[in-house]
Amino acid sequence: MVSLSKKHLGLLCSTILVFSSGCSSPARIPHELLSSAICSEESSKPDRPLQIEESTEYEEPSEDSTTTEEYEPEAQAIEEDPAESATAIYSQLVGHYIHTSGAGAWNASFDLNPDGSFTGEFSDHDVDQMYYSSYSGKFSAPVQVDSNTYRVTLDEFNIDGTIGEQYTKDSMLCTTTTPPGLEKGASYTLYMAGTPVTALPSDFEALTYPLVNIRTNSTLPDPVFVSEELQRSFVQYDY
Repeated sequence: MVSLSKKHLGLLCSTILVFSSGCSSPARIPHELLSSAICSEESSKPDRPLQIEESTEYEEPSEDSTTTEEYEPEAQAIEEDPAESATAIYSQLVGHYIHTSGAGAWNASFDLNPDGSFTGEFSDHDVDQMYYSSYSGKFSAPVQVDSNTYRVTLDEFNIDGTIGEQYTKDSMLCTTTTPPGLEKGASYTLYMAGTPVTALPSDFEALTYPLVNIRTNSTLPDPVFVSEELQRSFVQYDY
């Protein structure tokens, strides 16, 4: 409903009176007058602050709404570096290893490094000639079998010179040859010092003669590389 001011209401009433006094046609309220009255009345009203009705009804969260959950990082297993693990084991085994039968003047040996690599020599004297070779190689990272035993493979093995090559050294004829007990790809069982002798192969004494006497020891005094495949062994022997 629209309210009119007293001034405009008076004008409106005057117009109505004209109609009621006997005019042949109804008096018409001027459009400009009516619009002016409405606008004047609306502008005179004081501004009302915008009011927002607060909803008291509980609204269920929609299916699309997401909730923030506390982030918990997944535990990740720490992978052990194979190189570091191998070094930790081989560092305990650094030393000179030798293989010999105990008869004759021959032996094969190598000096083991902390990373599993080695250098070595083989020599066998026979009157006025010698069979000889110098070599280098590297064992694989040890795979643990139990607390005293590991499996390794000879991953790298190189002989200096050419097999069968002959040359003279110190007035003696030398022939480059393959050392016994060392072959690329051969597998070895590594027995740590302290291994009970009951855990060793039955023919272990023959493989290690004469450096280890298992008859007088209940455990190994020194570590040993044994290749049952080659029927050879290398015992730590620092001379």
